[in-house]
Amino acid sequence: MSRRVLASLFCAALAAAAVVVAAERSGGGEAQRAAGPVCASPRHPIARPGAVPENLLPPGTALTSSTQVGPGRTLVVGVIPREFRRAVEFYVTALPAAGYVNGKGDAEMDEAEAAFAGKSLTGKWKVNAIPSCLDAAALALLVIR
Repeated sequence: MSRRVLASLFCAALAAAAVVVAAERSGGGEAQRAAGPVCASPRHPIARPGAVPENLLPPGTALTSSTQVGPGRTLVVGVIPREFRRAVEFYVTALPAAGYVNGKGDAEMDEAEAAFAGKSLTGKWKVNAIPSCLDAAALALLVIR
């Protein structure tokens, strides 16, 4: 799969996550969940697929979709109940501590991404700030086994 196709999938996934967050936020009146702010708690989260190791997700992450984008390639999208910089910090520090190596990446004021490898898999993480929800970040995570 080409980089352009993967980039398109990531963009579509993050756009979908932003729509989900906006829809959830407009629901109004819900009590804040223990895991984080209301805007980071989708009403219909999905279970973590087996292809995605738990240590690749910050604690409290609510996944909203999972897609097989090719043989052995799983793309999950979700919301991290941490502000953008703390969400990126998780990937920069916790992944290496868990035995993964971050590869080439890119960071901007409201977006950060990098490839990673380790423990018989590779992939790419991408974290985006959510302007309407400063205490949460959008996540797109590709895992290749």
